[in-house]
Amino acid sequence: MTPASFAPFSSVLLAAALCFSSGCLFPDFFDVGDDDYSGYGNELETSNPSLQGELGEREFAGERARVTESYSFTNQTSIEIHVSNRGGAAMNVLNLNVSVEDIEVGDIYENNVGDYDADVDILGCAGPSEGNWDFDSYADQITVTVHEGSTPDSVVLVYEARWDADFGDSSSEIQGSVEVNRGTTR
Repeated sequence: MTPASFAPFSSVLLAAALCFSSGCLFPDFFDVGDDDYSGYGNELETSNPSLQGELGEREFAGERARVTESYSFTNQTSIEIHVSNRGGAAMNVLNLNVSVEDIEVGDIYENNVGDYDADVDILGCAGPSEGNWDFDSYADQITVTVHEGSTPDSVVLVYEARWDADFGDSSSEIQGSVEVNRGTTR
């Protein structure tokens, strides 16, 4: 095979690899830059994020979490929460298939293995340091409950996510929460 005849094959191989790579390895691949979602969504006002439990080989309890990205548009709300300690780092991306304006106190969102039309999913990544992920997978079981926030316009999203043991990894379970102001975007 000559280099010229290999070129079309290498393009197809690269496209396939990008399609099947997971979200933690290329988190900014579709980023439009500068946190400007160009009309697709708005950055949400969030507070009091927490993330604790075990993800991959990393454990977290009581460390200060932070929201690194949050937005909502017509039928999607997405919030990315990170945490780290001396043992490593972890992140979750909580995706709800509902606009933040439509989230109400008392709502419950659930997803179980194989439930591909659920209203929630959570991507979990963990590794020895931020961005150096050796665990990268969507949760198998998720429950998100919506509680009252500190103001009439805010709600607290409380979630539990479980990753079943597979591919040599042990099972993992994370609990997280974040307060979201439904009436204000930044």
